[in-house]
Amino acid sequence: MQNFEFFHGAALVKIIHSGRFKTVEIFSKSNAAYLIDGKIGLYIKYSQKRMSPWVFTFEKNHVGEIKEINDLLDNVFIALICNDDGI
Repeated sequence: MQNFEFFHGAALVKIIHSGRFKTVEIFSKSNAAYLIDGKIGLYIKYSQKRMSPWVFTFEKNHVGEIKEINDLLDNVFIALICNDDGI
């Protein structure tokens, strides 16, 4: 299993089990962006570091993708996953 699947799964399961949303889709070719209920953007970053301080790197293409999502949708969230410490 690729690491992103494990960490993204943690965030997506919380969304699904909240019962507040009906659909979660992959938003683009990236493995970090999702579309929730067709109207909410979610971009997930994770850190595999064992302890804080947590560091998240946003490369130029990451920022560009978030901007693209933001241009299309009213609501965009970034989820930061801190290894097994929390979201």
